[in-house]
Amino acid sequence: PLNTWCYHIEASNFNKGSAYAVFDGHTTNDMNTYAYKTTDFGKTWKSIVTDDIYGFARNIQEDYVNEDLLFLGTEFGLYISIDGGTHWSQFTNNMPSVPVHYIDLQAQTNDLVMGTHGRGVIIIDDISYDKKIAMALCDLDSNITFSVLPFAPFGKIISKQLHAKGSQLMLHLPMEPVKHPEVNPGPGAILSSMSPDTLLDQLKKNMDDVPNIVGVNNHMGSKITTRSAQMNQIFTILKRENLFFIDSRTAPESKCKASARLLKLRFGQRDVFLDNFQNREYITGQFEKLKALAIKHGSAIGIGHPYEATLHTLSSELPKLKNKIKIVRADRLVSIPG
Repeated sequence: PLNTWCYHIEASNFNKGSAYAVFDGHTTNDMNTYAYKTTDFGKTWKSIVTDDIYGFARNIQEDYVNEDLLFLGTEFGLYISIDGGTHWSQFTNNMPSVPVHYIDLQAQTNDLVMGTHGRGVIIIDDISYDKKIAMALCDLDSNITFSVLPFAPFGKIISKQLHAKGSQLMLHLPMEPVKHPEVNPGPGAILSSMSPDTLLDQLKKNMDDVPNIVGVNNHMGSKITTRSAQMNQIFTILKRENLFFIDSRTAPESKCKASARLLKLRFGQRDVFLDNFQNREYITGQFEKLKALAIKHGSAIGIGHPYEATLHTLSSELPKLKNKIKIVRADRLVSIPG
């Protein structure tokens, strides 16, 4: 495939002229899966990819006993085929959704060994007011994701500058909290009292106000995220625009995941709030929780804010992550709920 590189080639254990190859294009933002098989010493190659596979491929392995048994490692886990690549299924038995960089079959013990690592996402909410902190956070790690409030004083200016530096942007969508109107989510809020037409019109205006977004997460929203009908309306538009949604989980009874499953929308949810208290010791403890969850489950999403304490804490803690977990952009940890 154009603008990809061959990540792995695997010779067949059974047929002299057969081999498998996987290609990776994610550095040019091509997240498609590419896996091929040749049976004529490389003269021709046939794709063995199906719609069942999600994420770009990193490794492929053929079984030592059964030539129809294949193992494929992708950015989002392990896939298995029992019919030579005609059909694939994701292996989920105690297997987190993590990138599988390396696969090796141990012939003597019939064990499958995989090399992988945990991934963490850091989303900085409420971007729109303090340009200096936003740029400083961007300089800490290019994979930090920024979520921008619509109709805020400096939202467009900051988002354009972040985008120019290569940062990934989301819309921080104001949504009605339980304590509304005492608690005001701000301009552009999606309210439960809105008619479907009004709600969708406001959503489109919000999306238009923040350029270059790839996804959305909720600002407040403890009331409206519990309402399936209105979340379905919102997610219909996000699906059409090829945007994902990350639930900030401001409500224990959130219906967001169920709606995303129904509409087959790419989805994720917050695991840790990093800075409910603007205290470096507290934020460090929350960051440790994020790291522990990413190691245990393969991935974790943390949400913070453009506070001085958050900036200083991340400045000291991010360099310590080497060989522990990797910070990735938000779109790398979203998938259609099963």
